[in-house]
Amino acid sequence: KGFGNADGDSQYWSSSDASTNNAYTVWLSGSMSGGFGGKTVDRYIRPVRYFTSDLYAANSCAAGGACAVGDIGPAGGVVFYVSNSGSINSASDISEGGTYLEAAPSPFSATTYKWCEGPSNPYTTLLGASGTAIGTGAANTATALTSCTGGAIYQAANLTTGGYSDWFLPSSNELSQMYIWRNSIGLSSNALYWGSTENANWIAASLVMSNGGIGSQNKGQATLYWPIRAFSQLLPTLQSYGPTTTPPTNAGTYTVTPSNLTLTSGISTSNYTFINYLLSDFTINKARQDTLTITSKLAPYNGGTSTMKLTTAGGSDTGTVTYTIVSGGTATGCSISSNVLSYRSAGTCRLTATKATTLNYLISYSETVTITLSAFVSNQQTQTQLYPTMLPINGANSLETTTVTIPAVTSVTSTGAGSYTIVGTGFTGASSVLIGGTPVTIASSDSTTINITGAAGLTGPLFIECSDGRMGPVPFWLIL
Repeated sequence: KGFGNADGDSQYWSSSDASTNNAYTVWLSGSMSGGFGGKTVDRYIRPVRYFTSDLYAANSCAAGGACAVGDIGPAGGVVFYVSNSGSINSASDISEGGTYLEAAPSPFSATTYKWCEGPSNPYTTLLGASGTAIGTGAANTATALTSCTGGAIYQAANLTTGGYSDWFLPSSNELSQMYIWRNSIGLSSNALYWGSTENANWIAASLVMSNGGIGSQNKGQATLYWPIRAFSQLLPTLQSYGPTTTPPTNAGTYTVTPSNLTLTSGISTSNYTFINYLLSDFTINKARQDTLTITSKLAPYNGGTSTMKLTTAGGSDTGTVTYTIVSGGTATGCSISSNVLSYRSAGTCRLTATKATTLNYLISYSETVTITLSAFVSNQQTQTQLYPTMLPINGANSLETTTVTIPAVTSVTSTGAGSYTIVGTGFTGASSVLIGGTPVTIASSDSTTINITGAAGLTGPLFIECSDGRMGPVPFWLIL
């Protein structure tokens, strides 16, 4: 009989059987009385549907939202533990710590390593990595790393994967927690995995996948490892905004208050008994920053304590950039104060950069960069003086020199749509071009020509860097 008019004389079918010949019905009268009637009688219907909406759904864990055990984390691995006691696993130069523990994304390396390799014979030396509890893996890794120049401890601490470089070996209790989520993480069912906990001078913990137990493994035995990291999510906070009808643009959680419903086609709201206005919250999540890159790569060593200023490119917004020394450099005395690197010998210093979170952007981490520190050494032979009035001129100077062509620009020509052709010399191996400190894309290059894109509207000095370390600046100031 159709949808009916919802008055007291209208009887509507339900979908529920009452008996073989009858089904339940309802009278849409003031008492909303129910009953049943014969299935062969014509009655009104009023169909319904079920639906859900993701209009106000929060960001995923991987995209900066709140996380739960089993979620995919920011690095692409599985979150296997959530701390109820605040941040855990903070260790200098290893991890900033956090409330979540994330396993490295699967598939992970199948290469086996000894627990630690180094000059102090770590197979027979107790290094002090004694923590067993959840939250001690990073400290164990940091403690052992001072004696390791190779092995699983070193590999985990120097790993960059999933866009992050704050990995470490799990403690024995963290290994047990990983076993609970072994299938989600991707652990192999019959493998052994190193932990960071020492059991004796020649023994360290390992996860025995065949039974989930924590075994005692000889440090010198080549074994798999599966690193983890700790992190926290800086979730959007409630913003003071409005009341207004203008949509917000900053990250945060907002409350929408509806009122004054207007219907289309001239339909009056007086046709309805009442209108129920419901408050709703919605969240604008923080965005990922552009890739952060350390642009400092080379510096001279001038004796004593030398310094160089560190610079970065990329990232987003106005967050503070900080730098952290990473183990594995060959120079002595590598240290950082603000944006200045200090060192006391030639060699290399390894470091990463972090750009802090802001109102609208998540925190950003750079890849680990190796900075080469070169010392100038004169090869001049010793001169011989046979008697006091003799001017020693014997012996040849064997100073070794290498001549290189520094990038030099003769012209810059627009090819349209933010693309330009740079003509000059010394462009072989060009690896980056910056205009006013902003990197642009190199579409193609040879020894005399570089074609770039994405340069529209940029202003400032043109800087070219080549893969062998040759670099500008060159005498060109551009307004594109």
